[in-house]
Amino acid sequence: MNVKKRILFADDERSLQEFMRSELPRFGHKVTVCPDGKSAGQIAPQVLQLIQATKQTGPPHLSLDTQALAPVEFTLSAQGQTQSVAADVVLAVTNGAWCMDGISQRQ
Repeated sequence: MNVKKRILFADDERSLQEFMRSELPRFGHKVTVCPDGKSAGQIAPQVLQLIQATKQTGPPHLSLDTQALAPVEFTLSAQGQTQSVAADVVLAVTNGAWCMDGISQRQ
């Protein structure tokens, strides 16, 4: 498979790191994941790919009594090209309140 884009993804959220590391290669991209912006800044600028936006694409739906999935779309953009990646944000009840629990592949 030919590499479409080289993507640098920086985020301190481990679930997002793992999601991007596993999903973007499925679209033919080579991914470098960094745990923070400082680490990412050490990578050459020509491999830099930025998430421009995250948009909710539908209402959350319950998957369990204490877990819901909210469909989202990540918009990636670099060098005048844009691509969207579909995912589900996993929401869970913690201490009686809903909060983000992770990111999962869109089923």
